Amino acid sequence: MRHLIVKDFKLLINDKKALFVNFALPMVLITLFVLAYSGMGLKYGLIQGVAGTAILMLLFGVRGLGGSILDEYENKTLSRILSSPITQNQFLLSKLCFTIMFSFIQLTIMFLYAWVVFKLNIYADIISLIAIIIATSFACSGFGMFLGTISNTRLQ
Repeated sequence: MRHLIVKDFKLLINDKKALFVNFALPMVLITLFVLAYSGMGLKYGLIQGVAGTAILMLLFGVRGLGGSILDEYENKTLSRILSSPITQNQFLLSKLCFTIMFSFIQLTIMFLYAWVVFKLNIYADIISLIAIIIATSFACSGFGMFLGTISNTRLQ
């Protein structure tokens, strides 16, 4: 199961478009939204811009990662994986673990970016922030995996 997670991380790292969409584009959008919402006052515009963009980009990211199940099916690698000593549940669990780890990393990077660039006070209640990052990672990953398992093609 660990090999599948490592394989997915290698595929993500080698895909420059996915790296841009999942890591650089959120930072650009956070900057734009913070500037757009700064009319409400810097503090509230910053919170609105970071929180909204983080969830929006996370959902885009996990949707693509949930689609990796469809890629495995379309490329006929799913049958090879399932013919190895791994069950369907282990396969889905490895995909879920990967998307949770990816979501956690993506959210952490976005909040650290907001902290460094806009001086967002993330240390005011760090325990709550970590809990929200973990809960959001689980929720968005589950939603992305749900979409990946009920869809027959990427167009759906």
